[in-house]
Amino acid sequence: MRRSPHADPRVSGPPSPRLRVMTFNVLHSSVRSIARPWSARRPVVAETIRSIDPDVACLQEVSAMQLEDLALDLAEYEFVDGPASGPTILPTWASVLAPIARLVLGDYLETGEHCPILLRKDHVTCVDQASFWVPEGRAGGGATPTPHIVNRARVGLRGERTFSIYNTHLGLVPWTARRAARELLTRLDRDWNGELQVLTGDFNSTPHGALLCALVAGGGAGPPPFRDAWVEAEQRVGPGRTFHWGLGLPGPRLDYILLRPEQPVSTAITSGAPAGRIFPSDHSPLAADLGWFA
Repeated sequence: MRRSPHADPRVSGPPSPRLRVMTFNVLHSSVRSIARPWSARRPVVAETIRSIDPDVACLQEVSAMQLEDLALDLAEYEFVDGPASGPTILPTWASVLAPIARLVLGDYLETGEHCPILLRKDHVTCVDQASFWVPEGRAGGGATPTPHIVNRARVGLRGERTFSIYNTHLGLVPWTARRAARELLTRLDRDWNGELQVLTGDFNSTPHGALLCALVAGGGAGPPPFRDAWVEAEQRVGPGRTFHWGLGLPGPRLDYILLRPEQPVSTAITSGAPAGRIFPSDHSPLAADLGWFA
């Protein structure tokens, strides 16, 4: 479902001459964590997104309630919601852990998450949209305990050029990492038409982890490999880490913006500690300025 709230009167003037893409795991409102509750984090999440000022913002771990709240708070963006990922299916041997999982995950256990794509109304538009699961056809579980929803939008830039952006949350179960990467790449290869493809999300993988390495490996005579925007950037701003446990502690980079074919990336940004010390999530956002449009 696409949401297009009324235009925000604060938005004025021509768009800035760059295409900025952001990925941000905002922490599902029902998941228990060290971070503050959603009621305290909500205005900080909106302010964080506004301060980075992306043209395209890809969010993960978004509950239905958070979708409604953010659509009100960020009226300058069109929301391409996509469906919820679906319930987590515990294996038989782990069924005794269901009460603990429900206590920790709340309604995430039954409904999963949304991975919406937000499009700045004065700069980009949604040409069409689609969603699929990895593994494909496994909505609601099947052979994987945590189904991964992939939300896709084909985006038009100022009505001139189009590109496709895919937003997802991967790697929740480590032993499925390589299979998830392989199935996701199979689908993206099938979609490949020579236009820019952007793959964003929380991949729960370090830069040298199995999942990330599989996604950027490429090979054969097929489409070109994906490239890591943080690595490719001419300038890097920030600590280069994205996971901090909701406390600002130094953690690994788990969030990525991957691109193909090879594109110039002028700047990549990871944010540090927020003003007021209320962290919007247990992740920091990652943004990249792409030179593709020039």
